[in-house]
Amino acid sequence: MIFRSGTVKSKLLSLQALLVVSIAVVNALAGYFIFSKYLSFAQREKLEEGTASMVIIASAFVRDCSYQLVNLVINEAVKKYNQSHNPLVLQAHFSTYSSRFPVISFLGNKGVEEVKNVFGDVSFNFTDYSGSSFYREARDIPNKVYVSSLRFEKLIGSYVLDFAYQHTDYFDDDLGFVLASARVLDLKNELKKIRDNDKGFYLILDKNNNIIATNYNKLSARNIEEFPDVDPLLLRSLKNGKKDFIESLQLDGQKCVISTSFLEDLHWKIINIAPHLTYYASLRELRNSNLIIALTVLVVGVMLTYLIAKSITVPISNLEKIISDVSSSQDMSLRAHVESQDELGSLAESFNRMLDRIETSQQEITETKNYLNSIIKHMTDFMIVTDSNGTITVVNQNVLKANDIEEDVLIGKNISELMKNQNGEPIFDDAMLRQILESGFLHQAESEVYNWQNKRQFLSISAAVLKNVYDDAEGIVFIAQDISQRKKAEEKQFKLEQELQQARKLEAIGTLAGGIAHDFNTLIGTIIGYAEMISADLPETSPLQDDLATIIKVSERATTLVRQIREFSKPKDSVKHEIDVVNLVKNNINLVRTLVPSSVVVEEDYQIGEQIIFANEDQLNQILINLCTNAVDVMTDQKGTIRVKLALIDITGDGMADYPGVKPAGYVWISVADDGWGITPEIIERIFDPYFTTKETGKGSGMGLAVVHSIVTSHSGYIFVRSAIHQGTTFDIFLPTSNKELGE
Repeated sequence: MIFRSGTVKSKLLSLQALLVVSIAVVNALAGYFIFSKYLSFAQREKLEEGTASMVIIASAFVRDCSYQLVNLVINEAVKKYNQSHNPLVLQAHFSTYSSRFPVISFLGNKGVEEVKNVFGDVSFNFTDYSGSSFYREARDIPNKVYVSSLRFEKLIGSYVLDFAYQHTDYFDDDLGFVLASARVLDLKNELKKIRDNDKGFYLILDKNNNIIATNYNKLSARNIEEFPDVDPLLLRSLKNGKKDFIESLQLDGQKCVISTSFLEDLHWKIINIAPHLTYYASLRELRNSNLIIALTVLVVGVMLTYLIAKSITVPISNLEKIISDVSSSQDMSLRAHVESQDELGSLAESFNRMLDRIETSQQEITETKNYLNSIIKHMTDFMIVTDSNGTITVVNQNVLKANDIEEDVLIGKNISELMKNQNGEPIFDDAMLRQILESGFLHQAESEVYNWQNKRQFLSISAAVLKNVYDDAEGIVFIAQDISQRKKAEEKQFKLEQELQQARKLEAIGTLAGGIAHDFNTLIGTIIGYAEMISADLPETSPLQDDLATIIKVSERATTLVRQIREFSKPKDSVKHEIDVVNLVKNNINLVRTLVPSSVVVEEDYQIGEQIIFANEDQLNQILINLCTNAVDVMTDQKGTIRVKLALIDITGDGMADYPGVKPAGYVWISVADDGWGITPEIIERIFDPYFTTKETGKGSGMGLAVVHSIVTSHSGYIFVRSAIHQGTTFDIFLPTSNKELGE
């Protein structure tokens, strides 16, 4: 980049001299525009004068026709006709006016032609005008000449204007009309006298915008509104009913200047039209001559300015190009070549020194950035950087992978959209962000988080505020460690500990119950024996019989309770053999239907056919009967539905989320559901405990579900309960399809 010699100051002085020349050119152009305005005003006056002349000629034509018509009507010949009704009286009189009116008719007071003269000859082609709007309108203006709209007269083959005047007697009684038709061609000939040298054209419209006269044949004898290319601006101007001047208007594909005026008595519109090409011809000649002079001076001045300015602008342009190249390519190795020692040369040297320092700093920044990116890339934790408002600016690959999202989608989002709790509320809302900004950090807060894909994770989150050199907060960096596996292990260990505690409790209760069951059963047997002996010795009518029956009944219930206790406490090594579980369930459902009230509906859903398992048939019967009778007990007024479902299910891996602890294998799934009251969370944890019941005193022993749990466990199975208040309860039992699958 070469900077030529010479001082910038001397070159600028030369440019000041050329500025004077430029000002002179500007003044010349300003003079041209002022004179152009004057010529434009003169052209407008000329066009409006032409319009005024057309108004005068059109008015004179109408007045002449009206005057001759009035003279024709007040003549004695018309009066004589009204007395004698002899057409010959009028024919001679009408012929004297045929030069102005080629067609003249006398209409009787009924509106029908009685006498008709065409070019001085008699015509019997009479017309009835009684129903025409023309006749009605003419009668509404007595003692005045009525002028009709444009029409085509077939008898003379020409367009005419009808003039009508009412003939009355001394008492103003209607004696008829004289209708005289004047050719529009006569009006056009009058206008032609003043427009022979005019290159524009004109339009004369009646009150309905029908074209009465024009020298533009394309529009002749048409309604201006029907012309497809008429400018809406012209139609609006005509509707206003006032004089107007429009400088630019489209008509038949060309731009025109238009002047409008009106004949108020007849509602005629006079339109004088000048095409732009002719209207602005003189202005174009003036403009062209002035522009040639101005451009000549300007070109000379520009060339001189260019030659002087080039010595300044070229070095500046070269320097600007270097700056642009450095900015776009970020190539700090580019340099400006310096050959002169003037002001521009010094500027180039300073720019080169600045590039040297930037290049060195850029290398240091790149090395630091690469080092930090390497650290971020290899981090096993999640890293998110936001501004002080929580808008995400940087994330590492682990964040993108965990949320299954592209970086360009996540950048710009707020961190409140990325981390939410189980209720869908943001973990880091505005209040939390303010707290972090105020405290400066967040230390390993463990939280259950639902990410962008609504996937549940447990994270240990730390945060620190990023500050600038002025100690102002510019953002927050979040570091999160995924502790989901640790949380799962802790939950699993907790559930195993609960199951172990339950098993030990049941074992202890079973041992205790087994120790007292035998002695208790002996006592109950003695009570029943003596009660039956007393009952046998007493007459049947004795009032003590009812009391003894109650003692025997209660003792039998106690015997049943002892039997359940013994069943619960004894080892579950009952003989198991192959049975069809589907057939067993069906038989039990049939039995249940006979036991439950008719108001309880029992529904069955068998999703499998025959299925053989190793089980004790009596114990499975006891499970189904206990669960179904319990379902009836919790129904309001013993009305509702019991749903029994039977299906096969394969559990693999870690099992199912709703049924923790189930070993991977194939199972028969027995589900018993009711639509009763449901079980509260406080009670559901204790329903399998022996002697625990929510029933009224005397209606439950609290051993039914404990026995069910014991039997299912002895079959290497699992039982779970799901319930919600007012939505019912469901018991899910999983029995292995083969004991071999569980390693037994």
